[in-house]
Amino acid sequence: MVHDTADLGRGRFASALQGYLGWLTLMAVFASTLAFGGNHPPAWLALALVVAIAVGVQYAVDGVAPPRADRQRAILLPAATYFAVLFWGWLQTLPGWAPEAWHHPAWAAVAAPGVIAIDPTEAQHHLVRLACYAGVFWIAARAATDRVRCRHMVIAIALFSTGLAIFGLGAFITGSNPIIDPTGLDGGPLTASFVNRNSYATYAAFGLLANIAAWIMVMEQASGADQTRSTRRLIRDLLNSFVARGWWFACGALTCGLAIVIGQSRGGTIAAVLGVVVFFVAYQRARGAVGRVALLGVILGAVFIAATSFGGLAARFFATTQESGRFIIFPVIVEASFDRFWLGHGLGGLHHGLRAYIPPAVANVEWDLAHNSYLSNLFELGAVGAAAFYAALAAVVWRIAQATRGRRRDHVFASLAVACVAVGAAHSLVDFSLEMPGTAALFAVLLGIGWRQSFSSHKRSRRQSH
Repeated sequence: MVHDTADLGRGRFASALQGYLGWLTLMAVFASTLAFGGNHPPAWLALALVVAIAVGVQYAVDGVAPPRADRQRAILLPAATYFAVLFWGWLQTLPGWAPEAWHHPAWAAVAAPGVIAIDPTEAQHHLVRLACYAGVFWIAARAATDRVRCRHMVIAIALFSTGLAIFGLGAFITGSNPIIDPTGLDGGPLTASFVNRNSYATYAAFGLLANIAAWIMVMEQASGADQTRSTRRLIRDLLNSFVARGWWFACGALTCGLAIVIGQSRGGTIAAVLGVVVFFVAYQRARGAVGRVALLGVILGAVFIAATSFGGLAARFFATTQESGRFIIFPVIVEASFDRFWLGHGLGGLHHGLRAYIPPAVANVEWDLAHNSYLSNLFELGAVGAAAFYAALAAVVWRIAQATRGRRRDHVFASLAVACVAVGAAHSLVDFSLEMPGTAALFAVLLGIGWRQSFSSHKRSRRQSH
């Protein structure tokens, strides 16, 4: 009995500490977002430092209260694959071990030891960021063990995203953005705290989905487990929940949606619409009253946004701009990738590695990013490295997707995570939003929550009696 009491006390202490670590990490992710979307070295290095400390403490907590065996087995393969990719990225930067034929051709022009990567320093920066995202994922997953805490974290994401959207809309209307340009904007697009509208659109789409999920959670609480009550009573309960708290998140979803459309990101808007569709497809209770009410609210909000703010975005869809140059550069990146198909040019090496391949038609633009994350990873990691990277992500996403059909409760978290994956995957075809540290870190948080909530909590592991 004494041993059981001690075990229970340690478990409670570990759970509380996991909660503190989860909130600390989430606050750090929010803070990095305010610093140009985390796209400056001081911002993402500070985030990486906080996450490194949190991971160290989490490791100690896991020694006291380890995750259940089934969860450890489930994460083993994707984690091993992901860290194998990081190991390969590190090997790309090391001199002296690889045959000279493997060295990047650019090293032949300088009197220095050759390596596989064209820019080892940039590769090391990228390695730190990728390791940071893995840490964020694991801390979020461990913090999300408590379902109430999990709900509160999603609500915090919804509220922060709404606040950021309000800031972005205010800066756009007034023409003054103290984060991006303290001296005053000259009529630029809506970017909130990000460096461009496309990167912000993905973040706002995550906020839109988090608000919808939070709204559904409020309505689920109001409807309760009794789905047999009369329609009139159920509608009354749902309306009461809307008046009490639901309107926060309904308005938050509308605000994030307005920010996306007014920002006029074409790829971001399409990705956001796809994300909403995937969310309601994944959320199987959409066939019930709660899902129908939420879906009706989203449709009405979309009609309002289209009627009031769609003109500028529609004009951009039919405009011919310099951005069409990315479709000229895509096949060039593929050609350059085949020159080092297995080895890659090194993490972060696209900026310098692509220069020798750029055709005159788009040479007036500095191509430091590929505007397609899939091609960028192929170019930098090589075919095997890129395939392993996406295989690790796919294994996690597959587990979460299975939960949208298998879980009896709380599958709103899995639906949210899968919908965010759809947003990121779609927008990454034409942009680099998930290469922004603030957005990638929030994506890792949402994946961590969805992954942890993909497991049933009914089966408990047996405690040792000694």
